[in-house]
Amino acid sequence: MQKTTGSIVNMAMVLGISLILSLAVSGQTNHNPPQDPNMKIFMDYFRSHWDDIHDVVMRYHHEDPWMKGTVYVRMEWVHGKLYTAAIDSNSTGNQAFGTALMDVMQKWEIPELTEIWATVLPVRTEIYGSRQPEFNERGILTGTIKASSGEPLAGTRMILIPVEIMNARADTFFSNREGIFIRTLITPGTWKLECSKEGYLNTTIDSLSVEKGVHVPCSVVLKKNSTGSMKEQTGHLPDQ
Repeated sequence: MQKTTGSIVNMAMVLGISLILSLAVSGQTNHNPPQDPNMKIFMDYFRSHWDDIHDVVMRYHHEDPWMKGTVYVRMEWVHGKLYTAAIDSNSTGNQAFGTALMDVMQKWEIPELTEIWATVLPVRTEIYGSRQPEFNERGILTGTIKASSGEPLAGTRMILIPVEIMNARADTFFSNREGIFIRTLITPGTWKLECSKEGYLNTTIDSLSVEKGVHVPCSVVLKKNSTGSMKEQTGHLPDQ
């Protein structure tokens, strides 16, 4: 069967970039067929499985908010499955990030890709707001939400509330499928974090101190609400 080489168009606008992270995907190949049906098939699948890539990006930005750069993943697909993959280059400084991207796509099955198809997928990532002039004057909050069992809690509702900070507003957001959350461009000062999820006790961290240019890691554990009570529990920041 003949091997075809595809290209991947710039996807920054098409994918609908998350408000948390700025991630652009584009393609580069030696051959650029103007109408490659496999390219469209792949990109349609990529769009529909965007959360798989987004979760990887959030995981690594939670660990290192300043990570940025581009990973070039060379791929060969055979009958809808990723047959081989390798990192051509990685300017993020984190080799594990590139490996994690390949691991995610290794699980994909795209039955419409009936041929042997090769392409290069550049994934460029930077944390949201890093290009804005005030970025270094603001703080970053990242964290995880888990149950007492250690299970990540997806879709936990969180409200970041300013405590006596002028011109600051409350911010509502949710954890992703791995229980990770990321907020940037936070005005320095003291904040309160309220966390709630159906079936669990509401949990509040009463005092989060945010400084300019500083990353504040946060780990929250929610306890099961076995009585149906709305009683709250108090959370704590991990020891630094």
